Amino acid sequence: MSKQDLRVLMRHEMDKRDMVTLFCFPFAGGSSYSYRDLHGLTGDFIEIVPLELQGRGRKYGTPLLTNIHDIAAGLYTGIKDKLSARYAFWGHSMGGWLAYLIIKKIIAENIPPPEHFFISGCEAPSVDTSRRDRHTLPKNELMALLRKYNGCPVEVLENEELMDMFEPIIRADFKAVETYIHEPAAPLNLPMTVMRGLQEEISYRDVLKWQEETVHKIKLLQFPGAHFFIYDHLPEIGRIITDTLGKNIPG
Repeated sequence: MSKQDLRVLMRHEMDKRDMVTLFCFPFAGGSSYSYRDLHGLTGDFIEIVPLELQGRGRKYGTPLLTNIHDIAAGLYTGIKDKLSARYAFWGHSMGGWLAYLIIKKIIAENIPPPEHFFISGCEAPSVDTSRRDRHTLPKNELMALLRKYNGCPVEVLENEELMDMFEPIIRADFKAVETYIHEPAAPLNLPMTVMRGLQEEISYRDVLKWQEETVHKIKLLQFPGAHFFIYDHLPEIGRIITDTLGKNIPG
């Protein structure tokens, strides 16, 4: 091997070490497809890996789960062997809690935790949410709620066949969130960026309570918009993720 070939090989290996995998956790009713528009909006050193929950997307037809711990356990099994390199987590809404539960599993098994935890549209897990009935709402009330959230495509809401496929998924996810009971634990040694829409129902105070879950000072960012504000600000969020993860790259 020539010296030039050796230098190219060493550069390639260094580039691989600099790569960061960003695991993206879906919101209630979401799938791996939910993060499709993030591709191309982050630095070249970031690999976007959207995760799939049972019963939807690539896993459509598999049993839906209604216990958030079971959902987290399944996701953890799927990514555990991929956590030896640099990685970070981003979870929106229910995805924030799923990522949080998996981080606790990771730490319990002495696996290096993610470099950074990005959270959006999600109150801290210690917040006792008053809404516990969404998964049992009559269909017309459930559809009205989904319209209010503006997170479900109109084409789905107005198509009876698509709604028949989607309704069990959103009910299962809502039940997983609404039956979750938080178990207090020592704060994590993990930097966090928390994002909130200024017009969403989740309060600033409930988002700020993420500070109880880490020894680091959280970075709290607010954006115009309701619960799915992320879709109106994806380029900016992509830059935030890139700048945050890029700080640890040599040179």
